Amino acid sequence: MPHGYNFPAGWEDMNGEERNKWLTQDRACKQAMRQKTPTSDEIKKIQERHLRRQKAHPDTVTLDEWV
Repeated sequence: MPHGYNFPAGWEDMNGEERNKWLTQDRACKQAMRQKTPTSDEIKKIQERHLRRQKAHPDTVTLDEWV
């Protein structure tokens, strides 16, 4: 069944409570982003800027490699 979630690494290792917490946070974040607020506008700008920078520099390293 298709869904709109991008599950985090280690999803299979999470217990039910951890999965529920992650899903709740993800849904709240998506809802907040759908609302037209100054904060959601700023976050969208940051995300767009980040994507433009990645596309402009093909040798860019993903943040996952630095964590």
